[in-house]
Amino acid sequence: MANRLQQANPNQLPPLQVALLPPILLAGLSFLPRVSANPRLVASFWGSAAILLVFFFLLRRHVIRTGHKLHYESVPAKVHYIQGLMQFCIYVYWGKYWSPVYQQAPLILAQLVFLYGLDMLICWWRRDNWVLGFGPFPIILSTNLFLWYKDEWFFLQFLMDIQSFSHCAFPFFNRSAHNENHLDHLGGGDRHNSPSPSTHLS
Repeated sequence: MANRLQQANPNQLPPLQVALLPPILLAGLSFLPRVSANPRLVASFWGSAAILLVFFFLLRRHVIRTGHKLHYESVPAKVHYIQGLMQFCIYVYWGKYWSPVYQQAPLILAQLVFLYGLDMLICWWRRDNWVLGFGPFPIILSTNLFLWYKDEWFFLQFLMDIQSFSHCAFPFFNRSAHNENHLDHLGGGDRHNSPSPSTHLS
């Protein structure tokens, strides 16, 4: 009997409740002293939370209309958490010699929360199962290694995260010499057998 109940409801926390966590966390992070000291930075946090809420209600309507059963599972990819760990070590070392790095930590955390929320919402819109992993970490940590917007323009940081995420999350089709379509995912597939960059543009 217990196995049947577990199979009927494999996730202890309902997926739509999980989808509400990122906007709630973003709103909560806006009360941190590092964020609340700048009204425009607060507005960026609440704006990103509002975007997630809009997507959430669209997803909820979609689920009710189609009757889809949403699920999630945790499958950490080694390539993601090793890369994220290496980048984290760079930040720790960097912050020892330049204090603004540690001051940026709440803003980097907010971007991670935002990207996780965007990932799950888009994934559940396209399919029934969302895979929880460390995919957003390399995207956010690598982006922040090269560019930080000023607090007054931090909403552009969220927009840049969306653009970076879209290149990794959405598959694209390439034409080979035989006019076959190849679906290319971030971290999926053999790099040695993938088409060359010139094939992408052809």
